[in-house]
Amino acid sequence: MSTHLDFLLSCLYDENPLIPAHRADLEKSGLSIDTIARQKFRSVPPSMIGGLLGFDSSKIQSAYLLPYADPRGGWLDHARIKAFPSYTDASGQTVKYLQPKHSGARIYFPLATMAAVLESDARIFATEGEFQNYYTKVTG
Repeated sequence: MSTHLDFLLSCLYDENPLIPAHRADLEKSGLSIDTIARQKFRSVPPSMIGGLLGFDSSKIQSAYLLPYADPRGGWLDHARIKAFPSYTDASGQTVKYLQPKHSGARIYFPLATMAAVLESDARIFATEGEFQNYYTKVTG
């Protein structure tokens, strides 16, 4: 795991994990304070953003980390962030979320659904975007 990601997910960073604007953004998405804490969403110090992404991040003033749980326990070595402010890239697309180039797609399972995914024979519905998974019900 990268040094920055390892630090952000460590208990050393548990005291003050989110700045108020990032917490408000997550709550606006419908996430509870308990869910936010359990998922280990973290504000990323500006000095660490470029190190997490591996490319120039000068357009980003702040960001929070969306950690990906590893089904075997712990966290995947995968960095995905929500950037503030969002910006328009060279092709005219609005950029809100970033991850390292060539890092590939990962499936995101909220911790609250992990047991149902791993230990049940219920159907799983795939949706696009991390936060959509919080609203998708697993049905039998």
